[in-house]
Formats: sequence, C-alpha cells, structure tokens
Amino acid sequence: MTPQSPGYLTYKARGNQARGASITLGGELAVNFFLELHPDTAQIKVTGPENSVYPTGTSTVDAAWFPNVSGKPREATLSYQINATQAGEPITLEFLDSDGNPLPVYNSDGVRFADDKLTYSVQQYIDDTPLYSDNAKLKALVGSLDNYCRAAHNFFFHKNGPVYGIEDVTIAQFEPYNYPLYGNEISLLLNAKIEARIYSDNVIQEPINGEGYLPTLFGTDKGYYFIYDIGAPQLASTETYQLGDTAFRFSPLTYSYYVMKTSDDDALKTLVRALYVYAQAAKAYPNGTD
Repeated sequence: MTPQSPGYLTYKARGNQARGASITLGGELAVNFFLELHPDTAQIKVTGPENSVYPTGTSTVDAAWFPNVSGKPREATLSYQINATQAGEPITLEFLDSDGNPLPVYNSDGVRFADDKLTYSVQQYIDDTPLYSDNAKLKALVGSLDNYCRAAHNFFFHKNGPVYGIEDVTIAQFEPYNYPLYGNEISLLLNAKIEARIYSDNVIQEPINGEGYLPTLFGTDKGYYFIYDIGAPQLASTETYQLGDTAFRFSPLTYSYYVMKTSDDDALKTLVRALYVYAQAAKAYPNGTD
C-alpha cells in the first residue's frame, strides 16, 4: 500500500527532475522518490538518518535504477526505508556526473532546488497530505501514522511528546485479538519492517503458510518463531498457523493485547494504542485487508 504523494507531480524535461514522492506503508515504512535522470547523471548520493535500514552513501547509476514503467529510458525510483522513530528526519539526494561534480535538480514546475539537493521525509508527507487531499480515509491513515511515529519516538527515546486520537482505546478494543500464545512470550519489533516473534521451546524449522493476509511463519534455532515484513494493512489481521497438532491463531495486535493486560509501562501502552489506531486506519484504506 503506497499512499500517493500530494507533492510535485507534473513532468518537465529540465535537468534531473523530481517527478514525485510518496511513502510506503506495506511491508516497510519507506520514502519513495520518483526521478527522471539527466543523461549526465552517473551517481546519486543519498544521505539519511543514522542507523537507518537503507545504507547512506553514493551509488553508481546503472540499468538496475530504471524500471522504465512508462517508456521513459531515464526514469528511476529510489525507496529509502526508515524506522518509525525517524519519520521527521530528512532524506537528501544529490546528483553527480562521472567526475563527481554536482548536477542541478528541479521540481516538476521547473524550480531548481536549493544547493541542488532534493530533500523529503515521512513527516513532510504527513504534513502535506491534509493540504492537498480531500480523501478522508487517507487523512485518517496519515494522521494515525503521525501519532504512531510520535508514540514510537516517545517510547524509544524516553520523551513525552503529545499523542492524539487514542483517548478511547482501551483493552476492550484488543479483546478480538486475545489468542492463547503457542509459546510463553511474544514480542513485536517495530522497525521499518515490523516483525512478530513467538517464543517457544519446540520450534519447527519448516516455514508455515496460513491462508489469509499475514506473511509466512518461520521457525528458528534461537527459540522463537517469527513473522517478518508485516505491513500496515496486515497489523489488524488474524491468521491460523498449523504447528504440529495445534492450530495456532495469531494477530500482530495479540502482542498489544498482552501489553495492555500485563504491562505497567505507560509509554509502551501508549505505543500499542497508537499502533491499534494506525492498524484500523490502514485496514480501512483502499487496498487494505477490507
């Protein structure tokens, strides 16, 4: 699921072109840049948040950059994955020729970017969407993403910033996800790609597929099963996995239920409540699980 950018989207052939930008809320949280590259562009320098999923540095432009989906031979897409705590941190692109000299870059209206640097962030998308879109479901999704990122930042960095829209979320909303755990514990890794871990002493090595929306369940030799690459539309989904003789029901929000039931950490409870609102908005958005 990739909400479309409300930004600069009219193509004009003038140097390197930023044809548009969007964010991805599928199996990853990412900023996407849609580019029309000048023939002299040999390298793209990417600068982003520290400890991000995507490595920063300079990449040589080659055929792998060009999906050519619309028949334009120099059309490229760059996706930069971030963590939820990095929503406000900018990702900057610079365009270089074969000698490392900077090349100009323009927006779709032909306006040259300052210092020839193209900069965008998830937070910029969040802030711009209400200004450019009348889609109520998109606004709800983007607003819930904003609060989820705020709550994640508060939790992981011990901050106390405002988180809105979760006042009515109680443990009652999580009761539909109250499934017995196959193992003794569960955790949810809130990276660019959300991963659920179900801990058990009896781990089956073969991957196990369900029949619904959630990704494959894998076993490990480290004492847990894991479900990797859980996208926003899948957060409120429930899946059945057959583990030996046990039909095991699971949802990513099962973790949130147990947090609400057993945790004394208010910041963690705020985070899973924000995650719940985000999950429901993603489910209701077009191409979600509804």
